[in-house]
This record gives sequence, C-alpha cells and structure tokens, in this order.
Amino acid sequence: MQPASGSGIAVAMQQDHPIVGFRQDRIGARIICLLNVMRLSRKFDVTGKYLWLSDATGPYADLLDPGDVLADSTIAAHVQVVGRAPDLTGRQNIGVVARRVSQRQFAQMLDQGHRFVCDAMAEPVVFMDESAADVAAEMRGVAADLALAAPLRTALQDCVQMLGHWGNGQIAAIHVRRGDILDAHP
Repeated sequence: MQPASGSGIAVAMQQDHPIVGFRQDRIGARIICLLNVMRLSRKFDVTGKYLWLSDATGPYADLLDPGDVLADSTIAAHVQVVGRAPDLTGRQNIGVVARRVSQRQFAQMLDQGHRFVCDAMAEPVVFMDESAADVAAEMRGVAADLALAAPLRTALQDCVQMLGHWGNGQIAAIHVRRGDILDAHP
C-alpha cells in the first residue's frame, strides 16, 4: 500500500497530478471515477491518480484495500491510497468544467497549470465537443485495460462461461450489487 494522505509524501504526490479522482462510496462509483481518470489522463497525455480512501473509521471500512478489487499493476499505475479524505482545495471539478469547454480549451487549461478533480460516479465525463459514441469507445478501451485482482478475474471468467449461452454468447455487461441496497451482507 502507498503512504496515507497524512504523510507529506502522499500529499505531494497528489499535488503532482493534474487530474485526481476521489469518491467515498461503494465500489461501482469508485470504479467509474477511476475509469474517467484513466480516460482523461490518457486522452490529454497527463498523469492522473484515483485517490482510494483507506480509512477503517470511514464510511466503508470493507473497502480499505484496493488490492481486493484491482490487480497490483492497475494500482501502481492509477491508484494512490489515502488514509483520509484529501484536501482538494484549488482543484476544479472536471465534470462541471467539461460541460462548458472544448477538448482544445481543456488541454490549454492543463498546459496553464490548472488542476482538476473528478468525482463522477455514474457516467463518463464528456466535453462539449465530444460525441457520445467516441466517449463510449474510449471508455471501453480504458475498461479493457483495467486489470482486476486474481479472485475477481476468476469469478468473472466463471460468470461469463456460465452466462455465455445468453445473448448469442455476446455478454454486454454483468452487474453485481451488494451493500448500498441491503446495507448488510446478503
């Protein structure tokens, strides 16, 4: 695990990235936010990190270790573990900015040193001059690069095999929920 945000090292690392993502909720919202950070960092050729809250006293103590969900390679490349909610002062919300600027304008803002935070939980961040089809294709490409932890990879392969006969063998999505509907182990 990386140093908690209480250390000067983690805070400095966070400030080095033009784009950071942060959510304090369940895994689905965290993954969507992470995918947005990955897409935007790749698209604009800047560094970005998703700040994974690992706080045993926080809202979701069962999500302390991103290694329960993500492969070590994904964590090393895209995630910074923080021990408390980070100070995001001085960062603009990328979802709000994207609705009113073009991709070129956003690239200029990055070049000028502007810093951004992504808190998208349910949808991709879309710039005013991006098409939904292009964004969807980019998100699929980024999602294909998201390496899961070994137990989840195995479970996903088993699930795809089990469900493969539906949809002519072309599964579009598998949505598994737990927690925020039941708020207890099912």
